[in-house]
Amino acid sequence: MQAITYAYKRKNGIDALIIFLLLFPFIATLTPFLQISDEFQSPLYQSLYYYKLVSFVIIIFLYLKRYGICSFDKWILVFIIVWSFSVYLNGVNFKTIVNDLGSILFYCCLIGYYMRKNVIRFLQVYYVMLGLMLLLNLLLLNYSSNGIWQTQSDWNSSRVTFLGLDNQVTPLLFIASILLYLNLKLQSNTYFTIVGVIVILGNVILLGVSTLYTSCIVLLLCLYFYPRIPKFFQKRMILFAIIGLFMGIVIFRLQYYFEYYITEILNKDITLTGRISIWDEAFNLISQKPAFGNGLSSLGWIIKGNRHAHNTILQIILQVGLIGFFIFSGLIYRSLKSFSYRKMKNKPLYAFLIIIFFTYNVSCLTEVYPLTYYIIILLFLYYSNNIFLEMQTLILKKTYD
Repeated sequence: MQAITYAYKRKNGIDALIIFLLLFPFIATLTPFLQISDEFQSPLYQSLYYYKLVSFVIIIFLYLKRYGICSFDKWILVFIIVWSFSVYLNGVNFKTIVNDLGSILFYCCLIGYYMRKNVIRFLQVYYVMLGLMLLLNLLLLNYSSNGIWQTQSDWNSSRVTFLGLDNQVTPLLFIASILLYLNLKLQSNTYFTIVGVIVILGNVILLGVSTLYTSCIVLLLCLYFYPRIPKFFQKRMILFAIIGLFMGIVIFRLQYYFEYYITEILNKDITLTGRISIWDEAFNLISQKPAFGNGLSSLGWIIKGNRHAHNTILQIILQVGLIGFFIFSGLIYRSLKSFSYRKMKNKPLYAFLIIIFFTYNVSCLTEVYPLTYYIIILLFLYYSNNIFLEMQTLILKKTYD
C-alpha cells in the first residue's frame, strides 16, 4: 500500500512539474515588463518566445497522440481557417495574429489534455501560477497607484500595471475566480482559498475599473437570484440575455435610462467615455466588409484614434466578418451544450460556471479582451463534466476511507 501511495504521489509531482514548465512562458509573458515596446524586445522576452514555441509543439504532440481532435477543437480550427483567410484577403501581415492563434491552440491542447489526464494537478498549478502574477500586480498597485506608466488616448488615460492595461486584467480575474472555486471544491484548502479571495478582491478594488465594478454587481445579483429563479440560468435564457443586452446597449442605446448610475456612481459620461461614437464607426466599417471582416488581431485597431471596437461582438465581426462570428457563436453553443436545467439545479458547479460566463459577457459589452481568455472560459464550460466526475470520485474516495 505504501509503495502504491508513493508511486501515486510521485506521478502527481511529475505531472505538476510538467504543467508548470509548459505554462511558465505563457504566464510569464503576461507582464509588459519584459517587452519595452513593439520595436524593442528584451533578450528575456525573446528567449521566452522561443520557450513558448517549444511548449506549444510539445503539448500539441502530446494531445494529438493521446486524445486526437474533439468537437470543440474542430470548431476552433474552422474559426482559425476563416480568420486566416480574412487576414490573407485583406493583405494583412500574418504575424499580427500569430500570438493569438498560438495561445488559443496551446490552451485548447493543454486544458484538453490535463482535463482528461490529471484534473486536480492542472487546476492547482494553474491557480498558483496565475495567483502569483495577480499577487505581484496587487503589490505593485498598492506600492504605486499610478502603475508603471500611463497611456494617452483621445478620450482618457489608462494605467499600465504589472499585468498590462488596468482594464485588460479583468479576464485574468475571471479565470482566477474559476480556478479558486474549482480548487476549493476539489481540495478544500482553506489557506489557499483565503489568500486567493484577498488577491482577487484586492485587484478588483485597486484597479478601479468601472466595467469590472459593474460585472461584480451583476455577479452578486446572479448569485442572489439563481436559487430563486434557476430557470433563468438555462443556456438558452443566458444566450438570449446576452443578445438582449447587446441590442439594448450597443444598438438601441438604453443606457440613457441609467444616466444616474453611469454619471454619478461610475463617474463616466453618458457616451460611456466615447464608446457610442466608437460603436457607430464600427458599424460603418462592418458594412464595408461584412462577410470576412478586416483580418484584425483580437485587439486590432482600425477605428480612428487607434481604438478597438470596445465591444467584443463588434470586434469579432471586424476581425472575421459575419461568417467568422457565426462560427464563433457555434463554438459558444457547443461549449454550453453540456448544460441543462436538471444539471444546473442539482450541481452547483454548472450554475457557477454559467454565471461566470454570463458575467464575463457583461464585461465584454463595453470592452475587448484577447480572444484567448474567452476561449479559456469556454474550455472550462466544455470540460465541466470531467471536473464534475473528478469531484464525484473524490467524494466516493472520502466515503470509502
